[in-house]
Amino acid sequence: MNATAAQLFWWVALPYLALGVFVVGHVWRWRYDQFGWTSRSTQLQERRLLKWGGPLFHYGTFAAIAGHVIGILIPERWTKAIGIPEDVYRWFSAFAGTLAAVLVIGGVIVLASRRLFVARVRATTAPIDWVTLILLLVVIVTGILPTIFVNLFGHGYDGPPSRPGSAACSPSRPTRTRSRMRRSSTSCTPPWPG
Repeated sequence: MNATAAQLFWWVALPYLALGVFVVGHVWRWRYDQFGWTSRSTQLQERRLLKWGGPLFHYGTFAAIAGHVIGILIPERWTKAIGIPEDVYRWFSAFAGTLAAVLVIGGVIVLASRRLFVARVRATTAPIDWVTLILLLVVIVTGILPTIFVNLFGHGYDGPPSRPGSAACSPSRPTRTRSRMRRSSTSCTPPWPG
């Protein structure tokens, strides 16, 4: 299967670039701004909403990370070997991913409303706090939309089935139906093995 330049950028180059920026940025910040790291905690200003929003956000985030790690580390042949069909695996992972996303979104909403409606917390909120919350929502939404529309209600991440006229379709290939052979105008075989 040949990948386009855009696919190579999005799925090969960009993840490595992001990982590189993450590592180099942390090393740089540790060396040149070690004591500038602060959480500017607002825990002493308000605790009631924080005790709900913080765990919702963090447990949802941990569940999402664990789901990604499990999805990457467990090969499909293992789930097939223990009798879990691919569609069941996809539905389970999509359900668990959606649940994790709901927890994360709920946590962000509680934490954002706390910053917005609690006067003492609002007084210490900097513009960068709002930028951070907005960027978190962008990451969450761009993560959950493919989960719902590609994995849950779509064709899954392995690719759509081949369509007549696509590169994977060969014209006039014999196909067997029940006990007799017939010639079809187009016959499609999927571009992936299996």
